[in-house]
Amino acid sequence: CFPNELLDELIELSKEYNLKIVGHIPQGIDPKKYCEYEISSIEHIDSFIRGLFSRDDSPAQSFKEVIDILDSPYLDSLAMNLKRNKIALTPTLVTYENFVKSAPKEQQASGYAILRKLNSYTKMFHDSGFQILIGTDYPLSGLSIGDSLIREMELLIESGLNANEVLLIAIKNSANYLEESYQIKEGY
Repeated sequence: CFPNELLDELIELSKEYNLKIVGHIPQGIDPKKYCEYEISSIEHIDSFIRGLFSRDDSPAQSFKEVIDILDSPYLDSLAMNLKRNKIALTPTLVTYENFVKSAPKEQQASGYAILRKLNSYTKMFHDSGFQILIGTDYPLSGLSIGDSLIREMELLIESGLNANEVLLIAIKNSANYLEESYQIKEGY
């Protein structure tokens, strides 16, 4: 993740060159304050969730406590905040699944249980109108370009989205996000 101590410099550069900040987010930032940092897209739903408990003023101290918090109305208010500020999420569920597959056998059951939670949060975010994007973490070991992208789409379907919704996410959401980025960069 991006080092917190360099975040202010990154924000200044993004303002100077009219660019968006996307990707791995420093974990010490409250997700409701992403817009204050000019963040426009988050990569990895599991990293995003870890960010909920890794900051100094966090209401939770562990991944388990965050899951308890997210299983409450907090997730809805968080999704509305992100939607209002036009912040997108690339869940990269395939990356987490790949991580679980490479874990020792005795840890895989709990890893898959967390993956199911991540799937349900992705669905909740989607249903609330929060912009979801498609992506993977290639060239991460165990992932290949085309296969991991297809598997990411399958995981979105396993999350409860239908095939049409997933195709719209893969094509329309990505195009809209890139178009908005281009307009901002060009000053339209």
